[in-house]
Amino acid sequence: MKMPDDDAIRIIKQQALNTQFGLHYVQSISQGSLRSVFELSEAPPVGYGFGAEGGYYFDPMPLAIGWEVGLLFNGAESKTLRANDFYNTRFVVSSSNVQIPILMHVRFEPNLESWVFPYAEALGGFTVYSSTVSIERIRGVDTARSSDGNGSLTWNYGIGAGIAIKIADVITLPNSLQRTLFDVRIRYMWGTDTEIPNAKLDDGNNLGYSLDEVPVAVPQVVMFRAGFIFQM
Repeated sequence: MKMPDDDAIRIIKQQALNTQFGLHYVQSISQGSLRSVFELSEAPPVGYGFGAEGGYYFDPMPLAIGWEVGLLFNGAESKTLRANDFYNTRFVVSSSNVQIPILMHVRFEPNLESWVFPYAEALGGFTVYSSTVSIERIRGVDTARSSDGNGSLTWNYGIGAGIAIKIADVITLPNSLQRTLFDVRIRYMWGTDTEIPNAKLDDGNNLGYSLDEVPVAVPQVVMFRAGFIFQM
């Protein structure tokens, strides 16, 4: 097989790559009244997690559209208690508070020599706030489980900006191209009025817990994302 020359490789690298998907580390920093609710509930106001996205890039038009979903953790607790009985029964009590953002985005995203892709974006969708408590009773080889939980939803809209920088092009002969980009972005998002649930274990040697719901007007978050975009 004849190997392509430099001009052929340059032409391959300049072809439009319209399909893209990505994997990201995500951090959500609560602002204003939402931050106050988390702090009063003794829950962390910052959520940490990961996200995935997919979309279509209209290159050479500087326009991209896509969807994304994430899972962020706003704190978790766990404790083990032992009952003073013949079976040496153990109870494992756990709580968790999570956010699940599900969003769509539209971006103005110019392609600068297939190396740098700066962009500004508008986005909308919703975020699910969920709190759960689970209790496991372990007696010998038998395990019984029970759970309780609350959830709420807020509709979101926001703006953001970011930049994606090429890390590598992978060429498969005769003319296939895949591109890997490092992507970093920051967003500011607003939401509709909602109630934020929070699961908290009681102190001391007991099985008690609380599931509170606190109203929040116009929840706001700053969201940071960093990860990789794959174009093909």
